[in-house]
Amino acid sequence: MKTWQKILLVVIILALLGGGAYWIFRPKSASTQGQSPLYKVQQGSISKELSLSGNVALKTQINVTPGVSGKVASINVSVGDEVKEGQELLKLDTSDLDSQIQDAQWSLESAQLRLKQLQEPLSDYDRENLEISLEKAKMELEAAQANLEQVTETCSISEKLAKDSVAQAQSDLEDAQANLELVKENAERALTTAQKEVDKAQKQLDNATTEAEKEAAQEALDAAKEKLESQKLTNDQQIASAQKQVSSAQNALSKAQLSLKQTEMSNQNSLKNAQNQLTSAEYSLKLAQLQYEQKMSSTSTVDLRLQQIQVEQAQTKLNQLLVQKAASSVVAPSAGTVSAINVKVGDSVGANTTLLVLTNASALEVTSNVPEVNIGEIKPGMEARVTADAYPGQTFNATLSSIDPVATETQGVVSYTAHFSLNEEAAKTLKPGMTVQVKVVVAQAQNALIIPRTALSSIGNRYLVKVWDGSAFVVKQVEVGILNDTMAEIKNGLQQGDQIAMSFEGGTVQSSSSQNRQFPVGPGGLEGIPFEPGAGRRSP
Repeated sequence: MKTWQKILLVVIILALLGGGAYWIFRPKSASTQGQSPLYKVQQGSISKELSLSGNVALKTQINVTPGVSGKVASINVSVGDEVKEGQELLKLDTSDLDSQIQDAQWSLESAQLRLKQLQEPLSDYDRENLEISLEKAKMELEAAQANLEQVTETCSISEKLAKDSVAQAQSDLEDAQANLELVKENAERALTTAQKEVDKAQKQLDNATTEAEKEAAQEALDAAKEKLESQKLTNDQQIASAQKQVSSAQNALSKAQLSLKQTEMSNQNSLKNAQNQLTSAEYSLKLAQLQYEQKMSSTSTVDLRLQQIQVEQAQTKLNQLLVQKAASSVVAPSAGTVSAINVKVGDSVGANTTLLVLTNASALEVTSNVPEVNIGEIKPGMEARVTADAYPGQTFNATLSSIDPVATETQGVVSYTAHFSLNEEAAKTLKPGMTVQVKVVVAQAQNALIIPRTALSSIGNRYLVKVWDGSAFVVKQVEVGILNDTMAEIKNGLQQGDQIAMSFEGGTVQSSSSQNRQFPVGPGGLEGIPFEPGAGRRSP
């Protein structure tokens, strides 16, 4: 008889026996016939866990980008710094943006003014005021032009005078230096002459033979030496006086040069102010002319709508520029630690350039690869227990937060990556990169009827147990709920207090029919109707 025929025969026999189909085992007693020990059905808790291997990883790593292009002006943090949410990390140069914003503001104001003028009717009083404003603007422009010309002329004169003073001081210095050289030359000649007279007198004294000659020669020598000393003193005084004149001339030149620089700076400021006044007057005149022309012209519905569009466009452009300027200050999107800085001051960066990298060492998660065969057992929100070899005896709580929708295949094995969020205690204790073991509670029940898993046997999708009725074992079909490695949840077919065989194997089976046939029960199932693995009978 083929295996499937044997299975079919068992199913037919069970069907003939009716609801709660059973086999009657009639041993003399549970002990004398070698039956397995009895187990009393009771209520309790049962759960099923899925064991996985995982790794601790950083949950968040933020790549900070500017959102706008620009040049790095300053970097306010260093690698390793702890930053708060909203803290400025670096700043981009906004000099070009500032100029664009100013132009955009002027365009918006001009467009708004034009719209206001188009919307308001013009009265005689307004027309007169416009004419007065226009004339006033023209007069102010003429005055600004005249002022610029006057300031330019005054600056030219004052600068020429200052330059003349420098030239005169330079000339005086050159004269004083020349005089000093002349005094030195004259002093040298006079000193040479006096020295010659001393030498001559000394020679006469050396050649004198009589006392009278010697006395006269000595007197001449003393007079020559006195004159020489007097000449040295005179020379020193004249040279000192000439040097003093040179120093005075140098001081006068320095003062004249400083006065020239001050005059040039003052003139530059004066000219700049005068030019700014002229520019302002020209702007005021253009604005007055624009107001006058706009007010004096007739307004149509199309013109009004076009001007409204121009105002909206100008406002949009200004808003965009302001957003770009705000984005030039790059701030931390969340608290964290600066783990990398990829730019330096002066670098030009794009809107999507990763400037810095922020990490949060306390925001950890556990990632595990879940085999395809088990993926249907888990879902986000399930609780899990995490253990690590580095912390023996400690168990950490985690929650399944998400499952990657795309599978990965490694050496022909398909799996999905599951992410488990750690509680605060686990995040403070575990370290990134650690290997951990994860047990996920995939099913659990409280106050359930539970029996040992060894008490179950199965035929196809049906589960059977042997119930002791006091004198014999009755095989009953039961509905099974949660199954783990050791226990099984019975949802229907048994009651609390029922006694069942701890093992389905062994004993003798007797039909409930009048023939009272007996079938020995061995490891393979009912003799003649075996429960073969994979063909009707399976291990629970």
